[in-house]
Amino acid sequence: MSIFSPRSSLMIACTLDPRMPTQAPTGSTSESLERTAIFAAVDTALILKRGDKYRTLSSIQRYGEDLEEVTLTLDPETREVSAGAPRREVDEAEAERLILEYLRGQGEPVEERPILGAVEGKNAVKVRALRHLLETGRVARTGAGRRGDPYRYAVSTTLLPVYSRVVENENPKTPVSTDDERELGI
Repeated sequence: MSIFSPRSSLMIACTLDPRMPTQAPTGSTSESLERTAIFAAVDTALILKRGDKYRTLSSIQRYGEDLEEVTLTLDPETREVSAGAPRREVDEAEAERLILEYLRGQGEPVEERPILGAVEGKNAVKVRALRHLLETGRVARTGAGRRGDPYRYAVSTTLLPVYSRVVENENPKTPVSTDDERELGI
């Protein structure tokens, strides 16, 4: 069933900035009861959230899969609102930027714990961002990753990702055919 079919019902719920005063404290019993009563009456609830950095849109659906939380972008010229990148990707990109900024300010490689402490955001997002920077070669890792020799991270001096190289055998073991011998004059 489409969310726009005449038999389905749709509701848009707006969540304001968490610093805004509310009638009931967040997470209170009355708020939970209000949400349950509202969501029980609709098939699809679109949730608009306004945070410090961006606005997002997500859904809670009775049928089908929920919409992943996406950021909303505003075109300043046309004043048109459109769906941007998923919030997860935006958060990871911001964490990557902050990690690189922190590492550039360090004189020597740094362990993971100080990086996670210095960069703002959720730890899970920061860890994924650090691993992605490592995979793409923008951050280099040294150390064995064990007690006494922990991993240390620094901004990579190379622009290309590091790949292990397999050296090809310079002397192939395939025999030279008679046609090849004639061409070579053997």
